[in-house]
Amino acid sequence: LPNVERLAMSIFVELDSNCNVISSRVENSIIKSAKAFTYAEVQEIFDGKDRSHSKILRKMNHIAKGLLANRHKIGSVDFDIPEPIFKFRNGGVPYEILSSERLGSHRLVEEFMLLANREVSRKVISERRKKDEFIFRIHDEPSTDDMNRFISIIRRFKLLKNIPLKLKPKDFQNILEKVESTPYHALIEKLALRTMSKAIYSIHNRGHFGLAFNTYTHFTSPIRRYSDILVHRYLKKHLLKDKFLKGISRGKASSVAKYITDSEIKSIDAEREYIKLKQIRWLSEHIGEK
Repeated sequence: LPNVERLAMSIFVELDSNCNVISSRVENSIIKSAKAFTYAEVQEIFDGKDRSHSKILRKMNHIAKGLLANRHKIGSVDFDIPEPIFKFRNGGVPYEILSSERLGSHRLVEEFMLLANREVSRKVISERRKKDEFIFRIHDEPSTDDMNRFISIIRRFKLLKNIPLKLKPKDFQNILEKVESTPYHALIEKLALRTMSKAIYSIHNRGHFGLAFNTYTHFTSPIRRYSDILVHRYLKKHLLKDKFLKGISRGKASSVAKYITDSEIKSIDAEREYIKLKQIRWLSEHIGEK
């Protein structure tokens, strides 16, 4: 709800005119939102409609585009696979399946979220005194077998002239851009996604291959992710010097990282099963049609 004060933890990031980070600081904060917008309403502002807070939102959109451009330069891979949206009749049988639309307003939130998560992780790395109880979000490079399989497909499609033995994030980005306006865009994008390893939680900072970040964590959603709660506790204890908070041991943090990774995989699998079930329910009413 707007105009309600809520306790929070914030990272304040100062950017230069090219959207490069100058400085950042973590603080306990109070947030009072000015207005509750839908993504569609904010998109209308970006498309030229004047509403309240139009000026600040357009400025934020300009910054988000700058952040996206900077990610693009370092090779951050930006998948854009639509999710199915179901429209239901009584009894839970879908009568229509639509593709979700990714708006500029969605991208704005994503870019600020990525910035916050990355800068929190960077701050921890730079100010760390001992290796304890911090949980990173890591994404390892694809296995050799998966990489070779993908490269063999790329060769058949003749998408790259000189294919390196090991693809970097920038190579994946180039491939996806080349196929963007071709009929096999969706196929290559899904194959690229399957080639990538699964992002996991870990106490070891091995970077994020897909985003092309040296370090990354999950900080922005403590209301729905346990990893973010642990990150907030770490920040409060070590950066904000909260004497009443106890840390957890490295061994405990490692087991928690594995547990929340396994839980996330179960959640993704359940969601995929649900989508398959609803798609089959829809198809069952269209047997014989093309």
